[in-house]
Amino acid sequence: MDATGDIASGREIVERRKWTRVSSMTRDEPALLDDAAVEPIFEELADLWEQETAFESVVTRKATHPAYQRIIGLGPQAVPLILRRLAQEPRQWFWALTAITGENPAEALTGAEEAAEAWLRWGRERGITVELSVPR
Repeated sequence: MDATGDIASGREIVERRKWTRVSSMTRDEPALLDDAAVEPIFEELADLWEQETAFESVVTRKATHPAYQRIIGLGPQAVPLILRRLAQEPRQWFWALTAITGENPAEALTGAEEAAEAWLRWGRERGITVELSVPR
C-alpha cells in the first residue's frame, strides 16, 4: 500500500467515528472524541502502524507514518492505550508519548526495554494503570 492509501485509511477510521463536543467548549477549542470512541480508533491505527512498519528500521519513518501521527493527534486519551501496548511489547511508542505528554522519562536510556519500563513507571506515578489484554 502506498502513502496515499495509508492516509486515506487513517482518514476513514477517524471519519467513521462521531466527534462529540463537551458543552463548555467554545468554537475555538478542538472537538474531543468521546472516551469510548478513542480505544477502537487507537487499536485500528496501532494495528495499521505496526503492520505497515514492521520491517522499517528508520525510527523517523515509523514516527512519521500517517497512522502514528493520527495516534499522536488523539492526545492524552491515547496515553493509557499506548502504555498498554508498550507493556505488552516494547516498540517505538516513545516518540508519541513524548509528543503527547511533553515529558521524556527515558531520555538518557538507550535500550527499548529500559525505556519502556521508564515510561510504565512514569504512568504508574501518575495513576495510569495498565491492564494487559490477551496477547494479540
